[in-house]
Amino acid sequence: MAEVGVDNLNGNHVHHKNGIPWDNRPSNIEVLTPEEHGRRHGGQVSGGESA
Repeated sequence: MAEVGVDNLNGNHVHHKNGIPWDNRPSNIEVLTPEEHGRRHGGQVSGGESA
């Protein structure tokens, strides 16, 4: 997350592309809006910032 910066999330969520939340390689993460993050997980994401 250092590449994005936790302070720069501004209410957005961190999505782990391979589904492994501790795999924080830059190639595995992307910042999404809560709505888009929910769509990627079929509505299963709650108010947390990662998954």
